[in-house]
Amino acid sequence: YRVFGQLMKVKAVKMGTIKDLQFKILKVFIITDLVFIGLSFIFFKEPIPFILGLIFGSLISALNFIELGNTLSRAVTMAPDKAQSFTTVKYFVRYIVTAVVLYVSIVAPYINVLGTILGLVIIKIIILVMNLLSDKNYQHATQLNSPDFVLLFIPIEASFSVAVQADGELFSYAWERKIVIVSPTTLLATLRTITSIWKQENQTKNAQEIARLSGALYDKFIGFTEDMVKIKANIDRASGSYDDALRKMKEGNGNIIRTAEKIKELGAKTGIKTLPTGFEV
Repeated sequence: YRVFGQLMKVKAVKMGTIKDLQFKILKVFIITDLVFIGLSFIFFKEPIPFILGLIFGSLISALNFIELGNTLSRAVTMAPDKAQSFTTVKYFVRYIVTAVVLYVSIVAPYINVLGTILGLVIIKIIILVMNLLSDKNYQHATQLNSPDFVLLFIPIEASFSVAVQADGELFSYAWERKIVIVSPTTLLATLRTITSIWKQENQTKNAQEIARLSGALYDKFIGFTEDMVKIKANIDRASGSYDDALRKMKEGNGNIIRTAEKIKELGAKTGIKTLPTGFEV
């Protein structure tokens, strides 16, 4: 089931492509075996036992891997209880076969047990490396408005139930890697929850923006009132200067208005205009 969990992460839970994924992994598996066979001629004085052990372990590992895919393909068509029993039996059969292979490698003088162990675990190593290389970290993408978690959708409810029942740490494993596993029965509720959280987050951001704009508006308003006070002071000063100038025109001996009127009375040629209201002496 841990291999199945790795498979889901490598291919983003495309359950219908298990066969294609198996073929891809087995192809890399064969290439890796050939690389190790070539390296054995460099690091071992007698590479034949290591190569035989590697081929022996790799053959059993490949058969177990193919059988795992067949088991999962059959399990998803069964009822959850039957599927759990079926996969559990297959699980123990694979481990018994692995134990027998290790025992044979230990007692057989012509097989190197290190090569056998490497052959048995090499597929898991390949899946682990593919998992690490295929980790996209969508939640850290700078060009996407993405959440902190990535949804891992399993479209077949039966396989989801079997996987969860067989491995109780599956949810914790995914959660630690910022992944939330959802099935057809939980997808809609999860999406609605995410929508609600996003609305609350947007409302919080809007409230923060309103508070920032309100503070900026208040500062502008205070500046405007200070300018209005300055305008009022300037108007008052201008009004005082106006009154002083008017008094100088109207009051005192020889003021300008009285002198101008006397000139008119003495016969100066003037137009029909008269002094405006408020300027009479």
